[in-house]
Order: sequence, then C-alpha cells, then structure tokens
Amino acid sequence: MTYAVVAFPKLEARDIRNIGDFRAQYDVVNHGLIEPHFTLVFPTDLLSYADLVTEIRQRASDVAAFRFALRCATVHKDAFASDYHVFLVPDEGNSRLVKLHDLLYGQRLQPALRTDIDYIPHLTVATLPDGKRCGELAQEWNLDNKEITGRIDEIAIVRLDGSGVERIVTIRLHE
Repeated sequence: MTYAVVAFPKLEARDIRNIGDFRAQYDVVNHGLIEPHFTLVFPTDLLSYADLVTEIRQRASDVAAFRFALRCATVHKDAFASDYHVFLVPDEGNSRLVKLHDLLYGQRLQPALRTDIDYIPHLTVATLPDGKRCGELAQEWNLDNKEITGRIDEIAIVRLDGSGVERIVTIRLHE
C-alpha cells in the first residue's frame, strides 16, 4: 500500500470556494481526488502502515501549529509527466513547511527522500498539458492580488490506491 503525509490547511470559507472553483475548472483530475493540501511526504511504500504512523507521530511530536499566507501563483513543469501546474506558493510559512518536510524525512523515511527534485511547498490549483495556458492562469490569479491566509494545525497520513486518496490518520500539532 502507498501512503503520503499532507497538511490540509484551515482556510476561510471564501478561500475554499475560490480555490475549489478554480481547481474544478483547471485541475479536474486531482480536484475530485483530494482536497487542497501541502504534501509533506510524497507517496511511498517504504514503511508499513504501523511503522509509518509511529514514525510520523514521533517526528511531529514537538511541532507547533503555524500560520501561512499565499499571495503568488507560479508555474511549474511536472518532473514526471508532460503536464504543467499552477502552484500557490506561501510567502509566509514557507520555511515552516520546508522544515516540517525535512523533519518528517529525517530518520526512517530518509531513503524515500527525492533529492533529484526541489521541494516547493504549494497548493496546486491547475494541472494542464499546456505550459503557456498555465502561465496565463498564474498571471490571471496574480493580477487579482488574492491573499489567502490559513493555518496548519494538523497533518494527515493518507492512503493512495488506484481510485483515490483516503485520510486514515490525523495528527494534531501542538499550540
């Protein structure tokens, strides 16, 4: 079985609607599979379910909840497919997400760490085969000067099977 660790951010209702509406148009496949999230540990089958839960609980035990702000959309070429993505990348909270990612990969998950691609904390709002169109969408998003603020106060272990993503364990971060 394949598992990942993600943070489902706490957002204002209007921001959830805005992101959801945009994803419904431009991230059609993923929109139906998983809510907006920051991926912290990419899909892996390195550890058993029980070992992964133990490892993530232990690694995250001293992590405090934190706020973030998204003010910019950027375009990224998928490293493993022909698609392009529009990412909302945090201006604030970025270093906290990077450090949490690094912390979770710090022990037993170290062999699964992908060092051949950059880790960029983000919420994906579009996935298309057309890089130019993604550039236009990012520019459109940015011209609106949207600011989305939220909070990360828990992380989740999710199970990926061929048909979807299921949240199976939620770990609260301390205050």
